Amino acid sequence: MDIVSKAKAIAIKEAEKLNLIIEEVEWVKESDYNILRIIADKDGGLDINDATNLNERISEVLDQEDFISDEYMLEVSSPGAERELKQDSEIAAAIDEYVHIDFINPIMITKDAKILDCEGYLSSVSKEDEKLLSMTVNINIKGRIKKLEIEKQNIKFIRKAIKF
Repeated sequence: MDIVSKAKAIAIKEAEKLNLIIEEVEWVKESDYNILRIIADKDGGLDINDATNLNERISEVLDQEDFISDEYMLEVSSPGAERELKQDSEIAAAIDEYVHIDFINPIMITKDAKILDCEGYLSSVSKEDEKLLSMTVNINIKGRIKKLEIEKQNIKFIRKAIKF
């Protein structure tokens, strides 16, 4: 079992004790430092106390198991306010949230205007057998709200966004 798999198993076990969810675990090298990065979350968002408690618990178990021979830094954080929505379940959970979407192919919004991206409120998703097929986003075009149907296969990138 590799570093990420072992660390993820530890992180999930410790996160469950704190009612947290592990979103991602990665082993990366940045500026000559090895980093074991653990992204966690919870309903209502992860706060600094949650991250600190989880970091301490994971660090203790990692020290006991001592399976990482290289020097590294442990980093526990939240996914962030504008995090990417990678899984269909994350997209479906973002209904009523403000999102940014980049398209693979342009979408016609009027008879003579195309867009390659948009921001708006995700209002619904269409699924079949738990697989996301499309979504509806309410976007503002010159002061008018337009419902935009977007096929999942035309999405290059989708993330939560902050509306200013």
